[in-house]
Amino acid sequence: MVNVPAPDAFVPVAKVTGPFPLQGITLPAWQNCNLMSQALKDHIKVHSITVEEAVAAGENYGSTVSQIKLDTNLGPISLFVKTLPQTEGAKFLTEFGIFKKEINMYTKTLPLIRSTFHKPNFPICIYHELNGTTDTLILKNLTTEGYRTRARRLGLDLDHCRLALSELAHLHGHSIAIRIKEPEKFNECIAQEYADTMYEESKRSVTAPFWENSLRGIGEAICQQLPSRYRELGELTRDLVAKKSFEIAQKYILMPTDPEELSKAKLCLNHGDFWSNNMLFKYDNEEKPIACSMVDFQISRCASPVLDLLYFLFTSTNQALRRAHMFDLLEHYLREGKRALALRGVTDPPPSYFYSSVDELHKDILRAKACGFLFACVVLPIVIADESQVPTEEEIGEFGNMLNDPDANPFAKMYSGPAFCSRMKELLDDFDDMGFFAECKKGLF
Repeated sequence: MVNVPAPDAFVPVAKVTGPFPLQGITLPAWQNCNLMSQALKDHIKVHSITVEEAVAAGENYGSTVSQIKLDTNLGPISLFVKTLPQTEGAKFLTEFGIFKKEINMYTKTLPLIRSTFHKPNFPICIYHELNGTTDTLILKNLTTEGYRTRARRLGLDLDHCRLALSELAHLHGHSIAIRIKEPEKFNECIAQEYADTMYEESKRSVTAPFWENSLRGIGEAICQQLPSRYRELGELTRDLVAKKSFEIAQKYILMPTDPEELSKAKLCLNHGDFWSNNMLFKYDNEEKPIACSMVDFQISRCASPVLDLLYFLFTSTNQALRRAHMFDLLEHYLREGKRALALRGVTDPPPSYFYSSVDELHKDILRAKACGFLFACVVLPIVIADESQVPTEEEIGEFGNMLNDPDANPFAKMYSGPAFCSRMKELLDDFDDMGFFAECKKGLF
């Protein structure tokens, strides 16, 4: 296997002429040897392409992904290619510029965050193109270094969680350090660049139906499939939380508009979609995880650090792990976050910028639990779905219909089965214990 050159070595070159064979899966006509040659150094010429399935059905919904092996004049090279889905449903994705955001993350922001340090870990971007039709992102394929995803339905155990939270803490911590030491750079490169637009009032007609229809479907499934003691919680989810879901998301995700409130808000660069499928792990000879790399930055945002934590903890772990190790994991995250700050020369962060204790962090998690419930309800069914419940490509392509038709939810068939019922009961119990449904009854979101 040829060593992939350093990122600054990847510059466009003249297109290679002449026909080249495509082996294996059929590629779009534009995704050919010429493109791959452009993505690589000028002395690397691509002779043929073999395409392999990068992820199984149910593993990715925001892009079309391929693992591509290139036969070049210097030997084989393996790359990971993401493209915009060629479906009607892709219009929902392009509405928010998710490909532009991810390209910016890989090419500008993550290198800025990582700088001369070794964390967070992420794959190198080799090539990108953004034109609204054939949007493309080509990354170094970390599987050649032994990285792989953990089986989605297994969830993460304690060792995996610690590695994942270390990477998240460094993403957060380095961005917070930039905010403290270089506020103008933070404002320009992070706060403005990653201000969330999905929940702006101007996007209500697009985003609100997605949340409302999803939560209504989840709530009805709870009423129909879980034991009767959960019926009231299902009704609250279906009849109240669903209707208020867009406002809940706005409250916790959007940055404050008042300058004084903004200056006191704990803000950092969020991954935005931090669940087990968006991280790769490397293992030793005994199959113990020893390294983690974050991937998939399509909905990264500047927001409170607890949003990523809520998203992760309630989609990628089970109840037993949370109840046994929640505070241990928060302590680990806090320690790693402070380590990241210290690497950039911040040993005593202002209390308005980062947490001084686990208790303070946990209180902030409890304050934002309503948003965590939304995240978990939408993502958890995807995490635990079996192959028979995964929407087909055609169903995903009709995703946009969900905005106008509540019965058009392509994920609704995930809201059933033993795994769904078991994990949903855990989720409802945990959020009930946190006081979420008691606050729902009082209208205290």
